Amino acid sequence: MFDQALESAVANRLIVTDLRLAPDAVGVTHFHPWEEFLYVIEGSALLEIAGEPPQTLLPGERFVIPARVVHTPRAGPQGVRAIVVRVHLEGDPVSTPVTP
Repeated sequence: MFDQALESAVANRLIVTDLRLAPDAVGVTHFHPWEEFLYVIEGSALLEIAGEPPQTLLPGERFVIPARVVHTPRAGPQGVRAIVVRVHLEGDPVSTPVTP
């Protein structure tokens, strides 16, 4: 994970994660205080956002998860590798788990 203060946006942090999930892995249901930008590199991701039908993302596809929207990351049958980018205010949690 890359986590860096932003000199041009005081009190903000840029967080970049190289997300790798094993085949059919399911992550923790959660939300972020700010938007999350997801770009799939390998495999596939099944994105489950509360109140919406699941969406499959393939290599080269991207998705913006709005701030404070509850979602559950899931890997497809070959697993997934994706780049995740977020900008947070200093001191905000990276994510907040939600009990389904």
